[in-house]
Amino acid sequence: MDKEQIATIIIRSLSGQASPEEEQALQAWLQHGEANRQEYAQARQLWAAAAEVDYSLDPQTSAEWGKLSRRLGKRWAG
Repeated sequence: MDKEQIATIIIRSLSGQASPEEEQALQAWLQHGEANRQEYAQARQLWAAAAEVDYSLDPQTSAEWGKLSRRLGKRWAG
């Protein structure tokens, strides 16, 4: 199984969307070596950390870029 396939299965598993066959494949991959188990543990940690992010925050990126651009323009023009 290549990296892209296992990454997809890991994501599906962590999100609760993996089929029984995918869960079996994941378990087989985990049994294949310590490096795989460590990689899975890291993915689980990242998944858990991402779940704690408040995505409702609106950084208003466009407005902030506009402000920065105007400030830089004034400095370079003056």
